This record gives sequence, C-alpha cells and structure tokens, in this order.
Amino acid sequence: MALVAAVTLFIVVSGALAQATKPLPRGAATWNVTKVTGMVELYSPGGAKEAPKIGSPIATGFRIATGSGTASLARGHSTIELSEDSELELGQDGTDGPITLAIQTFGTVDFRVKAPSSRRFEVETPFLLATATAAVFTISVQSTGGVVHVREGTVQVTSQDGGAPVLVRSGQSATVPAKTGSPVELLKRSSIASPTGLV
Repeated sequence: MALVAAVTLFIVVSGALAQATKPLPRGAATWNVTKVTGMVELYSPGGAKEAPKIGSPIATGFRIATGSGTASLARGHSTIELSEDSELELGQDGTDGPITLAIQTFGTVDFRVKAPSSRRFEVETPFLLATATAAVFTISVQSTGGVVHVREGTVQVTSQDGGAPVLVRSGQSATVPAKTGSPVELLKRSSIASPTGLV
C-alpha cells in the first residue's frame, strides 16, 4: 500500500510540474502594460472590453485603444507608447518567427525597437508599412495619410499600394498620402514641424 501511495504521489507531482513548466502556446502574451493614464480600453479578439492595469499582459490579437488617455507597453528592451486617441493591435506573436507585427489603425504611437538581428519589427497601418530591427520612431495615422518620423536608427517604409521601399534615417520623415496609388515621399527637414503636423 505504501508503494502504491508513493507511486500515486509521484505521478500527481510529476503531472503538476509538467503542467507548470510546459511552454507557453503560440499567441501567449509577449507585451506588458507599464503605464496607463486617463481613458484606455483593452479589447480581446472576441470583443470583450476591459480597462488595462499596470502589469497586464497583452496577447496576440488584443487591441488597445486610448481615448483621452495614454498607454505604454514593454517587452524586453522594446517599448510602445500610445498617445491620446490612438489604437494598436498586436498582430503576431513576437516569440516565434522572423516578424513581430503591430497594426496601428489610427493616432500617434512611439516605437522604441531593439529586436534580434534575426527578427524584424513591422508596423502596419492603412497607408504604409514600417520595418525596423533597432530604431526609435513615431508613426502618425490620420484620415489624410500616414507619417513616419525616425529619431534613431533606420526604418524601411513601404506604401500599402506597393512601390519601391524607402529607407528613412535618423532625423528624417516620410509620408504616404491617403490617395490610392500614392508612393512614399521623403520629406525635407525644413517641412518637418512635428510628427502629428505632417499629415
């Protein structure tokens, strides 16, 4: 009886340890909320809404929207900061594959990206696609188009309608107007006032 009890206990404990140490499934949270001010809402892939809290994990498919507030996310050495009236969805798990994808629907978002050389960080908007591995940049999306302003590093910007990609370097900005077929336009420094004032 003692042997049976010992074997049973071993099986139970081993099962619990295996459950606790099994790898996270694809789509598991890879970002955490580090700052929230004002009105911010978090939407699950099923549409459920909640108010994010400091430390809340954000998984693939979740969408965060700021109204009169702001929010910051972090993962490793990378950060994402949403200004007021902005919306962002994490479109692909950043722990697997060569791409970490964020989908920015509207508003202004600051990205500080430090990805491994084998992985790209991509931001998709209605008008442009921005790709980087190590850079600090801001993307502003309004009804008139999208703008990328790079503060550090280099970001490759491509129009959603195709066309040749443009490398935007530190101190430079590029815009893609909302008009169908518009290419990426590299802006002159004299025309740059602020990221939100470019479109």
